[in-house]
Amino acid sequence: MQVHTTEINGFDIDVFNRYDLETGKTQGVCPLCSADRKRENQKKACASYDWERGLGTCHNCNETFQLHTFKRKGTATKVYVRPQPQVDKPISEKLRPGLVVEE
Repeated sequence: MQVHTTEINGFDIDVFNRYDLETGKTQGVCPLCSADRKRENQKKACASYDWERGLGTCHNCNETFQLHTFKRKGTATKVYVRPQPQVDKPISEKLRPGLVVEE
């Protein structure tokens, strides 16, 4: 298995291995729940790592977590344009309610 450290599926990696896990291992501790477990179970392997996709899955807390952080594609700021106010057209005399039109 080859571990990519710069990009995964076209996404550039910003921080590689953000939890300081053992790179290349397929199993280990969960960075999310291992600190909350009993003292004797804190070092037990409860998570699977998929370095090719950059994801980890914990079998204890059933959470999926990202092994890396990724750079944002494109611009980070959006420019919003306020819409122009609509000008109401006057109502035709024929459509005005309460007006009797004689022919």
